[in-house]
Amino acid sequence: MPDGDELVKRLVDVGLTLNEARCYVALLRHPSATAAEVAEASGVPRPKIYSTLKTLEQRSFCVSSGSTVTRFRAVDPALALTEWIRGREHDRQLSNDRDRHNVDELITMLPEPSDAATEDLEAIMQLMHGPHETVRMLEELLDRAGSRVDIIHAPSTFQPESRWNAHEQSALQRGVRVRILVPSREFAERRRCDELAAAGAEVRRARTPALKLLLRDGVEAIVTLSAAKATQPSVVAIRHADLVAPLQLLFNREWRRATPLYQ
Repeated sequence: MPDGDELVKRLVDVGLTLNEARCYVALLRHPSATAAEVAEASGVPRPKIYSTLKTLEQRSFCVSSGSTVTRFRAVDPALALTEWIRGREHDRQLSNDRDRHNVDELITMLPEPSDAATEDLEAIMQLMHGPHETVRMLEELLDRAGSRVDIIHAPSTFQPESRWNAHEQSALQRGVRVRILVPSREFAERRRCDELAAAGAEVRRARTPALKLLLRDGVEAIVTLSAAKATQPSVVAIRHADLVAPLQLLFNREWRRATPLYQ
């Protein structure tokens, strides 16, 4: 069995405070204990022991009993930790939902950047050539995502397999909604989509994807350009809401028409 310090560290890693972790480990080593006994066994200062034990009881890590002298008993870790993690996952989901709702509202409420007469065209639309610059641009866009990422036939052929999905999964972990449209035929990226779907992405089939496209939060887009004799990938980054809006409408239309990939 790991020593006490290691157990405390592991409990802190899953969300308990240092004092809570010390008290819980101390309680597990006694059938029951008073607050003073827990303080002595755990090393938690006396002024903090009652509030710490009260919090542990509220979080279902211990129970108290006794009318004259209150004694505390630890709840079985299998029950306490399972309920604790379930509650944390629920709280995270609620927080993600609130953040997504707030971001969606802010996108519609905040004013658009003012259109300066001398606005640099390159700030609105930027053309890039070659795999390295293309991958860099795609990954930077994914890293800026705050609420949603929409992808049509993701152009992962530019990336080595070791970098597949890393930035998409990071976005999913931040609570970003990721939607992917892929061709209905068999395609080489099925394993990549399987991995993303397992991480929480939504994947649908589109019979004939209109183009290769990546949209961020409805305000920025990357379109992959194709040419019959092209030997290097080329993409154009679009950073003007008025130009991105039709692409977002296109994606939304294709998404409604598509069918889930995993049924």
